[in-house]
Amino acid sequence: MYLKKDFIQLAQKIYYEAGRKEGIERRIENYRKEPKPLEDIHNYYYIYRDVYEYSDLNATLGLAVIFLEAQGAEAIEAGKDYVEIVASLAECGFLIDYVLCDAAFDGYAMGLYIHSWLEVKKHKDFEKICTREERETIERWFYQRGRYMWQDRDKNLWVSFRPYCNQDIGVGINALTAEVIKETDLELSEKLFQLADERLMGWEEKNGNPDDTVYYNPIFALSLYFYAKYRKREDLFQLENCKTTFESMLQQQPGTGMATNYNWTQCGTSPMMMALAAHLFQDGRYKWMAEKQLYERLHQRNERQKYTIRNISDDIIDEQYHGNGQEDIRGLVREEIKRTNSERYDHVWEGLTDTVFHLWFFWEDGLAAVKPEEGSNLLKKTAGNGRWSYEPEPILPEKVVLRDGWEDDSLFVLMNLWGDRNSPKSPTTAHRYPASNEILSIVFGEQFAVPNNDQVSRDWSIIRKDMNAFNLCREGKWLNPLHNQKAPESDRPQTNWMTNAKLQFFECGEAVDASKSTLFDYFGWTSERTMILCKGKYLVVFDQAEGAVSETGGVWWHLQGDMTASSDVYQSLRLKLLGKTMNVLFPHKDTWCSVEIEENNKIVPVYQHHADLDVKLIQTGKKMGFITVFAPEKEGRQYHARPVRVTAYDNEAHPEAVAVKIGEEMIGTRFSLYHADYNYGEIMTDAEAFFMHRDTGKLELTVFKCCLIRIPGISCFNITADTELEDQMKCVVHKGILYIRFDTLTSGTMEIYLEEEK
Repeated sequence: MYLKKDFIQLAQKIYYEAGRKEGIERRIENYRKEPKPLEDIHNYYYIYRDVYEYSDLNATLGLAVIFLEAQGAEAIEAGKDYVEIVASLAECGFLIDYVLCDAAFDGYAMGLYIHSWLEVKKHKDFEKICTREERETIERWFYQRGRYMWQDRDKNLWVSFRPYCNQDIGVGINALTAEVIKETDLELSEKLFQLADERLMGWEEKNGNPDDTVYYNPIFALSLYFYAKYRKREDLFQLENCKTTFESMLQQQPGTGMATNYNWTQCGTSPMMMALAAHLFQDGRYKWMAEKQLYERLHQRNERQKYTIRNISDDIIDEQYHGNGQEDIRGLVREEIKRTNSERYDHVWEGLTDTVFHLWFFWEDGLAAVKPEEGSNLLKKTAGNGRWSYEPEPILPEKVVLRDGWEDDSLFVLMNLWGDRNSPKSPTTAHRYPASNEILSIVFGEQFAVPNNDQVSRDWSIIRKDMNAFNLCREGKWLNPLHNQKAPESDRPQTNWMTNAKLQFFECGEAVDASKSTLFDYFGWTSERTMILCKGKYLVVFDQAEGAVSETGGVWWHLQGDMTASSDVYQSLRLKLLGKTMNVLFPHKDTWCSVEIEENNKIVPVYQHHADLDVKLIQTGKKMGFITVFAPEKEGRQYHARPVRVTAYDNEAHPEAVAVKIGEEMIGTRFSLYHADYNYGEIMTDAEAFFMHRDTGKLELTVFKCCLIRIPGISCFNITADTELEDQMKCVVHKGILYIRFDTLTSGTMEIYLEEEK
């Protein structure tokens, strides 16, 4: 359990790691002289420059925590250091004369300084730490920023101080600046407040940040908090859209608190966002998650990072960074990997939003932490167009979350459905992560399935083969469809592959949860993914695809862990990762597919989860069907899976319908493009998916979107079923076969008792 006072020690640690005031002041001075960063890498990517940047922002604002929370000489000293550093930034023209990143983040960073300043000014000892000259210098800095924002309000985004629209950063920095300059220029203050009102999209319009990445959610939430607080619009916190923003973030987290990032791969500051939610709603679930995330960052993440970089050698670095001027990057990569091997709080790569100040500011000591109880979840979001003027519709399914609990060893799955433009009226897919029908993360204590992309790829040039998804191989190369508008015309795809996956169903039951989603017109192919989570046991993933002509394609998996064993024909492999073991099974017949396993040497930011293995399930034809089972080892339990022969009208039905037998359980599905009564041996059904467990004297059966079930070998029975099933169910036994029919496509669970054995 963490208390507000604990963040004093964290702030001190970050400050000392930054070199205290002397080191920070030196980097501020160097900031003026620093040449333009290497163009091939983003400002956040493997940067190791001796200049003031966002990690030092965290250290600086940590001093405000010490001043406001501590007592006596320690507090006064920290307060003076804070003021002197901020005054040096003002004199240097930081975020005014020199741009660190871009208009968006520089404006947001300025907002963080202003907010901390407003809180520090309230303190009774403020005059002990700040001279009149220092105050004038700092507030003149803020005032200049406000003047530039007003002057540039309608100018081009990237070359001005125009308030940035994405993530509502513009309304946050406008409201803060308007507040801090009230005494200096009331007229400009009112203009900035009005500008914030005009540019606001916010919770009246949408239920979350339409930029599809975990990283931007805390920025969006904190920006709107600043607006609501200083515009005196606390009513916004009561809106359902506001609550959905925070709830969606909570539901995307595994019970470990581990960061499972996608798209823009900074970790952001999820703990701060969860602390803010706990503060706003007095809901202990958010505090529980904040504590889990903090513990993971402070006590476990360094070990995971060391594991991540264990196989990155100088030869691998040299191989990946050559040509196109990338040789200069090698040293930066080596330096960052070396730094990662040190025991330290990893504040540098958390992103500019991870300020210990705001974590402390929102922390509720008196609120009890409560472990969440929600199960699997379908997350929906206002898609919007992401730009002024904002149109919130339509509301679309964006993520599927499957989980069997919130324990450290609970199985957690996160899948992406979004892939198209923000809305039909939006001219761009900016920040939308067009890797639809991709599993972003599979966690069992550790993250075993990971997206193998980095923040250089980001949303504008997603490499499909780096995703855990279906892809095609043409002319010997796996497709890497880019949609970067700056890319040469020859490198752009000639088909519109950017589409949202259509959700066919999402259902939760007592024993299993399931979803089915279809990606249409991916380079002329339709691919469908069915996921069935057998709670407390394993995850089954079915991938089926169909094209107009015969081609080579398949499913890629990017797996983390050391492979300790595998079958001769790659029907399975066993992964061990920091004390956790996962069996990954690929039950198939030789005619279905081949399985290839290769080591993955791609270097992505070291705070991420590197894939150790690339697994490809490959087939050639017009139709394809694959089965993958992720089976965690708990209490020594292991699973064996074998494919099931499926027929329709006495003909082989694979890959239109596929099934797998795991112990006494059978799980199957059919391609939603086809509707027939498929025979799975022990059961015939038209269900889009099903789970059947056979026990002595009893069958437990869960069906999804089903009209017909036929089970042979039953002459006398009794059925108990869900209310919805029972109301529609018609049962009859004829010649030892039990027929169950429903009036409409129905989902639910039933238990069939064989009376002669009771």
